[in-house]
Amino acid sequence: MSGLGKGMVGTVTKPVAGVLDFASGTASAIRDTSKSHVHRRPMRVRRPRCCYGHGGLLAAYSTQSAEAQEELLRINGHNYAERFVFVFWQ
Repeated sequence: MSGLGKGMVGTVTKPVAGVLDFASGTASAIRDTSKSHVHRRPMRVRRPRCCYGHGGLLAAYSTQSAEAQEELLRINGHNYAERFVFVFWQ
C-alpha cells in the first residue's frame, strides 16, 4: 500500500519538480549572461579630461592639461579634494 501511495505522489511531484528546475536554470542563465556585460568597459582612447577650467567652466579638451591632472593625482596620492585648474607650459 505504501509503495502504491509513493508511486502516485511521485507521478505528480516529479514532473512539477522538473519544470521548476528548468525554470530555475533558465533564470540563472539569463542572470549570468546579463552580469558579464556589466563588468566590461570600453578601452580608453584618451586621458580623462580636466573638468575645471578657468573660472570653474568646462574647458576644451587639452592633452597637456589631462597629463598634468594625472601627475597631480599621482603626486598627492589620488586625493580628489585637490583640484587641478590650470597649467602654464613654456
